[in-house]
Amino acid sequence: MATIGILGRIGPIGRIGPLGRIGRIGRTGPRSPTGPIGPTGPIGPIGSIGSTGPIGPTGPIGPIGPIRPRIPIHPRIPILFLFVVILIPVTVFGQSGRRQKRAEAEPPVQGVNRPETRTQPEPDPEFEEKVPQKKGPGLLLMSGTAEVMIPLFMVDAVTQACQEEFRDLLRGDHDLRQERNQNRSDAIKAAKTEDNYFVLLLELEADRLGTSRTGVEVRYTIFEPKTAKVVGSGMGFPTQPNSRVPVPPIGANSQLILLDWVGRDIARQVVRRLGWRV
Repeated sequence: MATIGILGRIGPIGRIGPLGRIGRIGRTGPRSPTGPIGPTGPIGPIGSIGSTGPIGPTGPIGPIGPIRPRIPIHPRIPILFLFVVILIPVTVFGQSGRRQKRAEAEPPVQGVNRPETRTQPEPDPEFEEKVPQKKGPGLLLMSGTAEVMIPLFMVDAVTQACQEEFRDLLRGDHDLRQERNQNRSDAIKAAKTEDNYFVLLLELEADRLGTSRTGVEVRYTIFEPKTAKVVGSGMGFPTQPNSRVPVPPIGANSQLILLDWVGRDIARQVVRRLGWRV
């Protein structure tokens, strides 16, 4: 550090001269004038200030390091960084679940039969070949009448209703064919030539006793394929279906509606007799 020089001595202060006397105050008269103030003595000279010592040299300043520029941070960058950190473990976990574990290869032991250790890929249900469903025996529907007084539109009404009810009940599990204007001998011949089709014959007869509301009786007979053996027979009744109410043809009267119900009743009886569907 630099040394400070010694201050010089201060010179002596000069003497103050004597003050003059104050005059006496009169009793009633005017105040006597104040005497003059004596002159002030001269002030002695101020001593000189000593010289300041020299200031020591300042040490060298170290080098300043490089200043790095401040990069502004966008407020969305921390949020994106956090989203990426969360997404990476989820992606790795999902990819790890798809990989198949490989069995460690071990040297085969001689003289011992070991099963295959290769990983079999799981079959994809989308690319599996659909096995066609095997259908059951079919049904050949024949209809006709030997009565001259029965119009053909009544035969067609019963046959069409019976066929529609068969399609609703069987749902494609059994094939269905139809032939019109056939009699009993034609049905027996067809049953002997068929290998996998039952033959159903619908016959309309006039109601001579007047017990039916339609004026006709509809009888059915089921023939077995190849042998033409009768496996079932009966008569249809105008029973209203419980599952749904069928829509009658446009312009149909009550007689056609009842015949429609008769055909559907026969279809349900035949399905129960053959045991195709409960």
